[in-house]
Amino acid sequence: MGTADSSTPGGLALPAEGSSAAGLYLLGALFCERLIVDQDAIATLVRIVDQFTFELPTGIDELRSTLIVSGTLFLSFRGGDAGQQLKLRIDVVRPVAGRLTAVNLPVEVSPGFGGFNIHADLKVGATNEGDYRFEIFLDNRFIVCVPFRVVHRLVAPVDPTPEHFEEPSA
Repeated sequence: MGTADSSTPGGLALPAEGSSAAGLYLLGALFCERLIVDQDAIATLVRIVDQFTFELPTGIDELRSTLIVSGTLFLSFRGGDAGQQLKLRIDVVRPVAGRLTAVNLPVEVSPGFGGFNIHADLKVGATNEGDYRFEIFLDNRFIVCVPFRVVHRLVAPVDPTPEHFEEPSA
């Protein structure tokens, strides 16, 4: 993980000098429900989330296998050398099923911009309750994790038989 440095913007210095990601600073790493990017390439994050609660009827365990967490992971880095090529990897770490690589792609530090923004629309199976996280790596060096929690709230099942519903009055 990077080292804290109060003299740098954002306070998190990324990999040490001499590594391929030297000079980059993490500006932000957030998971949100939606991302809007306007015509000027300005990002607006809508509803930043760190917990997903699913209401499940008691006694119907097969519904758990259909649960999915869906959102956008937004990463913003500043600094670095223009034209610098890096390899970005995003792993999903789940409480029971372990680690899965969700994203593996090259990124380039933009000339004149001094950094880059990445956003990835991700879907994660939420079969199990517990703590999940996205782990972000640049050139195979751990940078930061973005945690979130999945909660399954059990509720009484609704009886769909007609005698349990009242007819609307005329």
